[in-house]
Amino acid sequence: MISLAYVPVPKDLTAVKTKVALNLTKRQLVCFSAGAAVGIPLFFVLKPHMSGSAARGHARDAPHGRA
Repeated sequence: MISLAYVPVPKDLTAVKTKVALNLTKRQLVCFSAGAAVGIPLFFVLKPHMSGSAARGHARDAPHGRA
């Protein structure tokens, strides 16, 4: 006999996480905000030290040596 996974469904829906804003839970909003608070300033601090855009690629990657 094959046994299937059993997932209990709570009858009391007060424990279910509610969405706060932008269809995200409070934990998701806190983590997203913390990531943005670190990532955005870090981008602007490191931007002058970057060699260029990754979208342009390198001359060796372009067809016929054009970049």
